[in-house]
Amino acid sequence: MKKTLAILSLFFLVFTCPVFPDQTVDEYVSKKIQESYKNIKKNGNFALLCLPGTLEFGIAGNYNTWQEKRFDNKRILQEIDTLKNETNNNIYIVIQVSFIGDATGDEIKSLKIPKDIQDYIFLENNNGLFIRCSKAEISGYNYTVNQFTDHIQIALKFPTIHPETNESIFNDTETIKVIVGGLGFEDHTFEYKLPLSDYYLDAPDVLKKLYYESGIWERENESQVIVDSNPDPQPAEKKTERDYQEQWAREHGAKIEVQLRDGTRVDCLTDTHAIEVDFARKWTEAIGQSMHYSRMTGKRAGIVLIITDPDDMKYWDRLKKLIEHSGLPIDTWKLEDY
Repeated sequence: MKKTLAILSLFFLVFTCPVFPDQTVDEYVSKKIQESYKNIKKNGNFALLCLPGTLEFGIAGNYNTWQEKRFDNKRILQEIDTLKNETNNNIYIVIQVSFIGDATGDEIKSLKIPKDIQDYIFLENNNGLFIRCSKAEISGYNYTVNQFTDHIQIALKFPTIHPETNESIFNDTETIKVIVGGLGFEDHTFEYKLPLSDYYLDAPDVLKKLYYESGIWERENESQVIVDSNPDPQPAEKKTERDYQEQWAREHGAKIEVQLRDGTRVDCLTDTHAIEVDFARKWTEAIGQSMHYSRMTGKRAGIVLIITDPDDMKYWDRLKKLIEHSGLPIDTWKLEDY
């Protein structure tokens, strides 16, 4: 029992952004947390966030502790083996419920977390199979979110083997949904494309090295092994969304990742615009994000659409036509890189 609780507690840190000895890992963890804000769910004075506690993120999240304890590589791999054993046929997910509203307004100012919250939470694949949450651990002893206890984190444990099929719920499915009931949110579904490991392909090399050495990632080719002292040139990694944010911000004198009063972060903020930077295929999401940033800042909405392939121009055209047809107050920029 105590061992299970200890493993669950490893995932409580994901929304707290600790300072890491390795600044690269620190920035990466912060970036992943900020990406989760794009899927924020709101209900009056309250917000709901969700982040799958994959092994990749568990390793990134614990890297600071291992460095502070001066663990050598052998000991770190032993710690990862402990994580692997505890997460075998299980997945851990962290949700956070936050108070983001006005304590003087007329809306509900207090949200109580049911003590049987695990009975309201499910994993579901796109074939309709679902699995119940088997365990929920709430940070601290307070089950009520309000202006004084402005957030509560809940670590959730799910088995991955479906009891009827005796197969993994991740088999033969393109997406997995986390459905969070019991809290009164009308929009309470978080959907993720599979495999979840793809969300960490942009990890810094120090983490990728651990992913490979621990065996949670398989090398498709031995020449792809990440070795810090390898003098042979490696293929350039694809640019991330953050890379393009920084590029556009430099060129236009903007601030990046500015936190707003509801906990979300605007990608780029200028004197006149609140801007969402997104890859072309996510053009529909960019509309909603930019309009939200505009409402929160009082600045005009803007979208920077990243075009990395000539075929991406179809998304640019769709974006422009929808804005014009609907009369949306959004300005657009095209960032071509191909």
